[in-house]
Amino acid sequence: FFFFFAMSHLKGILSEVQSEKPLTSSEGLYKLNEAVFNMGEKDEVSPSTASAIVALATRCASGFCSGRVGKGDDNYRFDVVGLLATCQNQHFFADSDIQKLRQALFQVLAADKSLETPQVKGSTDSAKLQADNDRLNAENASMRELARAVHQIQTFRPTYRQASAAPTDSSQPASNAAKACKVIARSVTARKVEGFTKDYSDSKPPAGEVLVLQATMRVLENRDSSPPWPKVEKVLSDAVEFAARFKQLDAEAISPAVLRGLATLVAKADWPSEGLGAGGLVGALRDWIQLLAEVDGGPVVAAPARSKGGRDRRRRR
Repeated sequence: FFFFFAMSHLKGILSEVQSEKPLTSSEGLYKLNEAVFNMGEKDEVSPSTASAIVALATRCASGFCSGRVGKGDDNYRFDVVGLLATCQNQHFFADSDIQKLRQALFQVLAADKSLETPQVKGSTDSAKLQADNDRLNAENASMRELARAVHQIQTFRPTYRQASAAPTDSSQPASNAAKACKVIARSVTARKVEGFTKDYSDSKPPAGEVLVLQATMRVLENRDSSPPWPKVEKVLSDAVEFAARFKQLDAEAISPAVLRGLATLVAKADWPSEGLGAGGLVGALRDWIQLLAEVDGGPVVAAPARSKGGRDRRRRR
């Protein structure tokens, strides 16, 4: 499940940035760099997808070197260098592709005069250099946090309840809920929330996305019913506060009634089990809600019964 999630996320981001004309923006480069970096050591990428990534990265590098894109844009300068540096160190690229990526990286570094050691002429230049250095350090720390979050997602396995009279270990669901909450706390950022609210500043989101966000507020406020959309919209308007709620969320404080309510909600026909985009805010929240529903409120798996004909009869889930 998690391999498919990571792979579909990468393909979704690649498709999104490929559609940008004439060349990918710095935001697109940042998203693609993040998606490639988050692929696990055992994840495999198809040759066609790998070739498409190489073609896009080298094309953007060529456009930057020729001055067709990224002039005076520090974000573009850092993002194209970051994408090339990340890709040339991935195991799923062929040796010939890695050679192309490294050659493009050398060309960008050689062409970008702003990367040369500057002659500091005063406190203003010194302050700018310090600000750039602080930003890069913060980005580096964020990438390490994302890598740890992806590892937790890939190693997380939900626990289903067995239909049996034997007592169950109540600590395991709590542990799984805590893992899921830690992962979503790293995935939900103020930047993603602001992007979502900007996309729907003049209209209401689709019904499936509204359902996911209402279910999210159930968990954050530990309530048994979904709040009305205007209240959810008001909470989303403060992106920083909304993202901070996930970092403050105590998984052990989520009541069993809330988890059972999520399981009922996810089982309904109008729940958006597919779509919502790869790697977006609502898509990540949807996956988190589904994991919480499986932790304590998922369907009971009946023990197999032996029929007279000798075949196992199992209750369909």
